[in-house]
Amino acid sequence: MSPTSLKKACQSPYYCPNLVEAGEKYCKACRAKEQSRKSITIVCGPPSSGKSAYVFKQARPGDLIVDLDLIWQALSGMPRNERPMELFPFVLAVRDELYRQLEKPNEIERAWIIAGLPTAKEREHLSKRLGGKIVLLKVQAEECMKRITNDGKRKDKDIERYWKPMIDKWWKLYEPSDKDEVIE
Repeated sequence: MSPTSLKKACQSPYYCPNLVEAGEKYCKACRAKEQSRKSITIVCGPPSSGKSAYVFKQARPGDLIVDLDLIWQALSGMPRNERPMELFPFVLAVRDELYRQLEKPNEIERAWIIAGLPTAKEREHLSKRLGGKIVLLKVQAEECMKRITNDGKRKDKDIERYWKPMIDKWWKLYEPSDKDEVIE
């Protein structure tokens, strides 16, 4: 096979004859080319930092948005902030499959990942895995609590017992990274 035909076959989204590692479906060149063509933005921050609002302001029609809250809503049929815990394994399975699809060559030009990810290691791992850039919304705990208190959709929960511990935990685990684009 000539180098030209190898290169052409390598661009197939179904099978790549230039596999680098056993079990891989695409060679590193295919994966790198696909990743350079698409834009993946991973938006992180504590609960109620404005991650979803940021993404929905930036996203265009046809963009893929991966958000655990929206997946939970789709699987349960319940309002956005109601999360039946028995569905959690299914929610994670859907998210993980979306990540796997993003790792493969595909037609998605832009994708947005909404996640908490307080540690630098978690953010860096997902960024490397998907070839995405990190945008971190560094909104202080007091402001997050103020937003939750003023959000009519979240009034059904005991804010102090439910939301405050989640926000405090995020900030306790938070690690800055010079690889993040930080928005304060």
